[in-house]
Amino acid sequence: MKYSVEDAKKMMIEGTVEVQGKVQVKNAAQLENLLNLAHSSFDSKNYAQAEEFCNQVISMDALNYDAWKLKGESINYQINNENPRILEVFNCIMTSYKILGDEEKNEHKDEILSSLKTCFEGEVKFWLEQFEANRPTNESFHKAISSYEDSHQKMEQAFSEFGLNESKDEYLKNFDNYFILEANGICVSAWKTTVGYNYYRDDFNNLGSRWVDNSGWVKPNSDEFRPTRQIWNTFLNEVELLVNMLEYLEAHFNEKTTSNTKINIFNNISFFCNQAANSCSYKIAVGLRSGWSWDQAAGWKVDYVLNESAKASWRSKAGKYDRKVNEVKHADEIKKQEEQKKKNEEYWATHADEKQKLETEKKELHTKITKLESEKKELGLFKLKEKKAIQDQIDPMQSRLNAINTELTKNR
Repeated sequence: MKYSVEDAKKMMIEGTVEVQGKVQVKNAAQLENLLNLAHSSFDSKNYAQAEEFCNQVISMDALNYDAWKLKGESINYQINNENPRILEVFNCIMTSYKILGDEEKNEHKDEILSSLKTCFEGEVKFWLEQFEANRPTNESFHKAISSYEDSHQKMEQAFSEFGLNESKDEYLKNFDNYFILEANGICVSAWKTTVGYNYYRDDFNNLGSRWVDNSGWVKPNSDEFRPTRQIWNTFLNEVELLVNMLEYLEAHFNEKTTSNTKINIFNNISFFCNQAANSCSYKIAVGLRSGWSWDQAAGWKVDYVLNESAKASWRSKAGKYDRKVNEVKHADEIKKQEEQKKKNEEYWATHADEKQKLETEKKELHTKITKLESEKKELGLFKLKEKKAIQDQIDPMQSRLNAINTELTKNR
């Protein structure tokens, strides 16, 4: 940032007058016009011009809240690979807060937090998109992670300065889950657009299942695509980065992370691991098979495969996350049952008379049915008519008893 809050205050000496104890800018009309131009440029997505107009306002009125805040927001939309200016964004927006009086600070807190949230969400999304757009690499992976961690730290700093420690945790957890959802979506998209597609190409939709015929021999069509060793190595490296990203997300789950999100991420990890375990490279070879030839045509042959230890490692991780999916589903079912039980208990707590009436009727029916069953049992082997008469009495009672049990146990 060009100058501090103290510097900004000093700049107010020139170009200002004091009216009734308050500092005001001499050229108020010009100032208002420049601010209008800044907002108009911003709304037209001409962010560089909006920044320049904000700079002109600040040069005239260094304590202008609107100009500092809009400048930070304008810079945010100009961030790119060669010019990562997120620190400027943070400093400008925080300066807009610091130059306010105590009453105004309280008034504008939510607005400033919303602006910071928008900027930092844009920051992490930008670098996640680079992770996909430039093909997953170690550099793009670490840049995406560091942008998230840096944004998280700056958001935490802002909450501390605003004195909002009580609401900080919930706000940051929401920010974490924004990153988790965006990163998971980027991993899926990267698989479809580059990682998986580059390996499978035309067979992407069936994951290469047509590459081998029923006998296990590769089809001898040299015109069909097969991944070479170089493509295979790239595939394995990129799959590993996708898995690393998803495992990083898992480490940042919190109580606001939904079960659906967890299951989706775990399923993605399992899928990527299985694809890596089953992958290999191919090369073209003249086709000879059991003493006869493919008319001298070149055919594809499996070249390199993972050793058994590497395959086992990938499959072990896939199995681990398959189990985690089941654990989440089981925990959800237990939670659902507990919530329903509590809901039922709350219902009957307010309908105690109804419950007592049903329980009494249930007990009486059970006693009558037991007695009739005993009488039926004591009848001789050939007393079919009498047994039927007793059963005709039991059946409606049993039906009513079943209805009462349903009423007592059904979900409310």
